[in-house]
Amino acid sequence: TLPVIYGLEREGKFTEKWRAEMVTLDDVSKMAHLLEEEGGREYTEKIAYDLTMQAVNTLNEVLGGHQTGLALEQLTDMLIGRQI
Repeated sequence: TLPVIYGLEREGKFTEKWRAEMVTLDDVSKMAHLLEEEGGREYTEKIAYDLTMQAVNTLNEVLGGHQTGLALEQLTDMLIGRQI
């Protein structure tokens, strides 16, 4: 996934742990924390937001002010704002 790729590109503590011979179930939580510390969540959220806005702009160009386009834009706003 994107956060993992981002973390591997940073070659920080996450990458060190990733390259370990064996990653245990306990390590997964630690690795998620390392990814967050290294900016993985922030980076991923920014990319998701940018791509979503690009899609919304394209929908607006194609559908204009049509009710379907407005409904899709509202759905997008709701989904992009949710916390996972």
